[in-house]
Amino acid sequence: MILGNDSDDTDYMYYYDNAGILRGEVPLIGYRSHRLLFRDGLMYYSISESKIAAVDSLGMVEKVYDLGDYELHHDYGFDAEGSLLVLATDTRSNTVEDRVIRVDTQSGEITGVLDLREMFPDYMEEYVDADSEELDWIHINTLQYLGEETLLLSSRETSAIIKISGAFSDPEIEYMIGESGFWEGTGYEELLLKKNEEGGTFADTGGQHSVTYAEDDSLPDGQYYLYMFNNNFGTSESRTYDWTAIDGIETSVKDGETSYYYKYLVDENAGDYRLVQSFEVPFSAYVSSAQEYGETIIVDSGMAGAFGEYSSDGSLIREYRMELAKNYIYRVYKYDFSEFWKILS
Repeated sequence: MILGNDSDDTDYMYYYDNAGILRGEVPLIGYRSHRLLFRDGLMYYSISESKIAAVDSLGMVEKVYDLGDYELHHDYGFDAEGSLLVLATDTRSNTVEDRVIRVDTQSGEITGVLDLREMFPDYMEEYVDADSEELDWIHINTLQYLGEETLLLSSRETSAIIKISGAFSDPEIEYMIGESGFWEGTGYEELLLKKNEEGGTFADTGGQHSVTYAEDDSLPDGQYYLYMFNNNFGTSESRTYDWTAIDGIETSVKDGETSYYYKYLVDENAGDYRLVQSFEVPFSAYVSSAQEYGETIIVDSGMAGAFGEYSSDGSLIREYRMELAKNYIYRVYKYDFSEFWKILS
């Protein structure tokens, strides 16, 4: 699934099979789709900045959810009750891309809002240059629901991964993963997990995208994996920071050379994280995605217009290049539609 080719005209989701043959084009009203969700025989995906559609296996649009005063940004998922959790911007605010809303799929009602400004008030007051009508101070680009109102978020602007519990009742930051120098002196540095470099030193991520939570039955309680597209690009538009403190990080959109697939092992019992797998992929300063799919890994380097399938050890199996409509391919994910289209077989 090619999820958004950044077109100024009508955009599409493109369905390609393993031979690279185009099998379908799904038109969108605008903006892009971010991922496909499946629940109770329906497929959900965004069709514009303010609308998400639920479609049955025959292509019938069963319902369209309007986000009202909110604009969707980058990601969405389901909670345990089947409500949609959506990264969003409140169009009535002067800040952008710093909310999580919950949409009831039965009524369409927006039943909960998490405001990241309330989680980082001291950081915003002290470190953010607020001279902007659309202040992009944290730029959340990934959402993962871990159960019991617990969210895992990825922030591009701070190059941090943030775990929040009690998201829609009594929100609290449980931990963050990120560059220690960036947070030093902010008052939030105590929330950072320790970097475990017993197996070797490694650089922190820069502007990571598509962070994915992955459990493993072989791990003890309190341990799990996080994998992601590490853009390896250091930038922050809302404050001044010298990102070259991260060894090997790229600082030029045009001249950067290397991004990475990264996989962390997080140990909440020890309060640390370590890098257990990494391999180079084509450079993309912004957007992009990574997905573990069975025994392979799907990686989209969005600004390079390149996506590839890699073996579990990081060896490239096949790479594809796509002509860009404008700036980038947003995400590329692989899906098995056998159950969704089972009724048709």
